[in-house]
Amino acid sequence: MAWKVPLGWPPSTPSCPASDAWEGAEPSEAEAADAEAAAGDVYFTEEEIGSWTGKQELLELARVWDEDGAMAIFPTDAVRRDEAVGLFTVAKNHLHDRLIVNPAVLNSRMATLTKTQTLASGSRFTLMSRGPDEVLRLSRDDLREFYHTFIVSSARARRNCIGVRFQARELRSFRAFDPAKHEGRRLYLALRTLAMGDSLAVELAQEAHLRLEETVNCPFYEFLAIDDHIEAMKAVLWLLEAGNAFEALGLRPKPTPSARLRRRFLRLSLLTHPDKNNEPDAPEAFRKLSDSMRVVTTHESQMDLLSP
Repeated sequence: MAWKVPLGWPPSTPSCPASDAWEGAEPSEAEAADAEAAAGDVYFTEEEIGSWTGKQELLELARVWDEDGAMAIFPTDAVRRDEAVGLFTVAKNHLHDRLIVNPAVLNSRMATLTKTQTLASGSRFTLMSRGPDEVLRLSRDDLREFYHTFIVSSARARRNCIGVRFQARELRSFRAFDPAKHEGRRLYLALRTLAMGDSLAVELAQEAHLRLEETVNCPFYEFLAIDDHIEAMKAVLWLLEAGNAFEALGLRPKPTPSARLRRRFLRLSLLTHPDKNNEPDAPEAFRKLSDSMRVVTTHESQMDLLSP
């Protein structure tokens, strides 16, 4: 079943920049009337919903969302019938599936962004210069459950309503159920995250990356490409062998010679992903680098470095 690994909600990821402005154009009255003409509890067929065999299996999946705070509930009269979405999965590996929604109607009316044009390219590494006494250290992290850790607005969650209608009594046990809003009404379950299948999901994800502060003129580089975070740093060879970076540079922790140098030290720390590191010697190399800079990466040392 999709989402086998718990999401650890709520995340620390900033709220998604999506808003009502990106909800797309409203359909005409004729289009809305045609959509509302459909009847029955299930707007999509089982094949269109995907691998789920019926309401019970969908409820079991929704229970996973609800436990992680990633589910919303909407009255069916708050959602246009043709805007309810289909649901299917794509195999990720032997244990997990990718959960995909199919908001075809809304996708066709959505405005667009072009932030993916800023995606990092590996060719950028060829622009780096390296002296004879310097090495380049790289670290790559796969940002776990990236899309599903975005907090989205109610308007954006509403576009993820799965096209199966429920009675209030069927959803009372869910944490997302609000008696004041939902009792006595027919309801949709909705995914309250950035959904794979949303035509703007990738663009919004890259937009979130672009909100990070850029750093220039330092030996540390960050490459952001959707759910991949690559870090690179030029380091002087003899510094890697040092037990204490301050001692190696002949500096005292406080004060340091210049604000520029103080801020550079704050960047000399790399993250490794042990589950996705295929180079046997890489963990040891990063450990040595981390140990040499440990004294300037603790919170207390940073406060000392940044103080006047």
